Amino acid sequence: MKKPAFKKCLLLLAASLVCLLSLFEKDSLSYSPLVKYEEEMPDAGLSLHAIDVSQGSSTLIKADGCCVLIDTGERCRKRELLNYLKGEKVRQLDILFITHPHSDHYGAAIDLADEINVKKAVLPSLPSNIAADDILWEDMLSKLVQCGTELVFAEQKQEYLLSDNVKIELLGPFIKEPQNLNEVSLCFKISFGNTSFLITGDGEKQVEQALLDEDIAVDVLFAGHHGSKTSSREEFLEKAGAACSLISVGKDNPHGLPDRVVLDRLSKYGDIFRTDLDGSVVFLSDGENIKVIKEK
Repeated sequence: MKKPAFKKCLLLLAASLVCLLSLFEKDSLSYSPLVKYEEEMPDAGLSLHAIDVSQGSSTLIKADGCCVLIDTGERCRKRELLNYLKGEKVRQLDILFITHPHSDHYGAAIDLADEINVKKAVLPSLPSNIAADDILWEDMLSKLVQCGTELVFAEQKQEYLLSDNVKIELLGPFIKEPQNLNEVSLCFKISFGNTSFLITGDGEKQVEQALLDEDIAVDVLFAGHHGSKTSSREEFLEKAGAACSLISVGKDNPHGLPDRVVLDRLSKYGDIFRTDLDGSVVFLSDGENIKVIKEK
C-alpha cells in the first residue's frame, strides 16, 4: 500500500492520555495503562499492543472481541505480561503464536497457560538439526496440552480472520535448511482496511531475504531481533516502506541493543518507538488511520 505524505498513517503521540490504573496485585505491580478507546478513536477496530516485557517481545492483538498474543517475553517477566493482559481485560486468548524457541519470546507462556485460557497455540515446526534453547520449551508444550490448548506446528502459510476486516497472515517464511533458531522465526502481516503491520520475530538475513518475495508493504514495522544489526537490512526496509517502526528491547540490556546502525536505517523511513524508552506502545487503527499511544 502506498502512503503519500503518511495519508494512511496518522501518528499522533498522545502519551498524556494514557491512563495508569491504581489497582495493584499481591506483588504490588500495577496493571497496564488502559487506552480510552472511546476518547482516542471511536471507530478503532484493531489495536496492537507492544507490551514492555524488558529484553524480550510480546504483542497483544485485539479485534472484534478476539484476542491474539504473539510471543510472551521471558518467564521472569510473567507478572508484567499477566498484569498487562488483565489490565486489558483479556481472559482468553483465541490464538497464542510463538515465533521461535528463544526463551525471551516464549518463556512466560508456561505461566500464562495457568491463568488465561489459551484455545490454540501456533508454533514453528523445528527441523531435526535445530533444538529449542532450553528444557523450558518442552515444559511449555506439556503445560499447554495439559490445559487443553490445541497445538499447531506451522509448516505452511496460513490466514487467520479475527473479524470480517481484520486478517493475520502467517507468511512463514519456512526456510528449508535453517542454521539457527532465529531462522525458524514465524513472520506475520496484520491487515485492517487500508492499514497494515509486519512482525518478524528474530528473523535475520535469510528470513528477510525470503520475505522479499511476499507482499510486505506495511504502515508499521515491528523491527526484527530487538534492533540488532543482523536484521532490518536496507533492501528489506525499502520494500516494507513502513511509515514508523517499533523496537521491543530492554533498557540497558547487555547486548547493546538497539544497534546504532539499525536506528540510522530505520530513522530514514519514519518515527521509531522503543519499549525501553516509551514503555508499552499501542497502535490503534480504524482501517484508514493509525494512532500511536505511548505509556511513557
